[in-house]
Amino acid sequence: AWSLNESTRQGVVREINRWVRSGAELPELERRLESFFGQPRAHRVAVTEVTRIYASGNVMAWQSSGVVSGKRWQTAVDERVCPICAKLHNTFVELDRGWEFNAAALAADPALARALRAPLTVVVPPAHVLCRCWLQPVVFEALSEEELAAGAFQPAT
Repeated sequence: AWSLNESTRQGVVREINRWVRSGAELPELERRLESFFGQPRAHRVAVTEVTRIYASGNVMAWQSSGVVSGKRWQTAVDERVCPICAKLHNTFVELDRGWEFNAAALAADPALARALRAPLTVVVPPAHVLCRCWLQPVVFEALSEEELAAGAFQPAT
């Protein structure tokens, strides 16, 4: 939403707020956003921004719990999962950190480099437009050393 002009941004925020409060299904939000973007782009914006809003809201709730210490990235584990999200699947980081794709990580993985084209840190889903990923809370103290080692995200160095 940040790349939009201010009046469009305010309108989109207003419509998303109204949609959340209404409890309607996603196609209703898409319909509300069509006047700003047209149908195909309204679908992309709705899916992408709702994913971001709910992931960010979950992280805020987990932080306030005082119990959750990390977040785990989850994908649909199907043929539509992109190289970015496939690399993140089932990995975790601390709640206040993100998954970092630095230049070394891109150099080590050609498919990832084609998908990203530049270093990136992803704090919450979506990692890209129409991302279908979500986060799970992680309580590090409840994990064994093996689970911690297996799930911790390790960017290439």
